[in-house]
Amino acid sequence: MDALNKDRNAAWMQQLPEIMKEKSSFIAVGALHLAGEEGLLNLLKEAGYTVEPVEL
Repeated sequence: MDALNKDRNAAWMQQLPEIMKEKSSFIAVGALHLAGEEGLLNLLKEAGYTVEPVEL
């Protein structure tokens, strides 16, 4: 399960810079993609992006 999620997050990280290149973006993914060292939140921060929570 971890390998599957890690591989999918790596694939997202290949696509997201192009998607977010022009403007701020809201990207919705399942909760399993967010947490941990290999989660998208951490990967985006490591890549130099600003990650902010959405508060309702």
